[in-house]
Amino acid sequence: MPKKIIISENSVNLLGEAMMEGFRIDTLRNLSSFKKRVDYCKQYLGNPIGNGSSRIVFQIDDETVLKLAKNRKGIAQNESEYNKGNDYYISHAFPNVYNGSDGENFMWIISEYVLPAKEQDFDRILYIDFFEVQKFIRFLLKSNRGDRIATNRVMEYFDEYEGNDEVINLFNMLQDLLVSYEMGICDFERICNWGMVMRDGQPTLLPIDAGFTEEVANKYYRRL
Repeated sequence: MPKKIIISENSVNLLGEAMMEGFRIDTLRNLSSFKKRVDYCKQYLGNPIGNGSSRIVFQIDDETVLKLAKNRKGIAQNESEYNKGNDYYISHAFPNVYNGSDGENFMWIISEYVLPAKEQDFDRILYIDFFEVQKFIRFLLKSNRGDRIATNRVMEYFDEYEGNDEVINLFNMLQDLLVSYEMGICDFERICNWGMVMRDGQPTLLPIDAGFTEEVANKYYRRL
């Protein structure tokens, strides 16, 4: 069964405060256009903290954000991110997705607030240089295309960091995302696509965007 994540009590209270001031999820659900939904959230949730070509992000509190689709691309990314957030095997690798999300039409999702990561965070938390993570990703991509030399280099990385469980978990996660979930992990070579959250009282590094898959990229971003 899908994993159900319950929004924190603090987030419920703060979202409730916003609702008492006029914001209503059911109103948002019934608005008839992308623009009306964006304008509605701006009116009641304030200025966005992120704004891309497909989605706009509003902060609810210190722990949660609302990711609102601006177009069909945004809906596809919300759907992909929602599904991964409810996939027991991979949900831990991305920001949590909470109840209150639009799990029917994927116009928005409510997810965990993530701080932007810095390159030095990889040294500090995982004891690996971010440059080595970048190289591992490049070898992994080449290996997935059948490059035997790259496959050997991937195995060498696993051997080199055998005693570092956190790094091995990171390598396995990247491999799973590429092979089993067909994600475009080439984007994870850039530090701007990584974030940091607190899990069980410990800082944890994870990719920020679970919505940008190869399927989404091919359908909405790449010209045939």
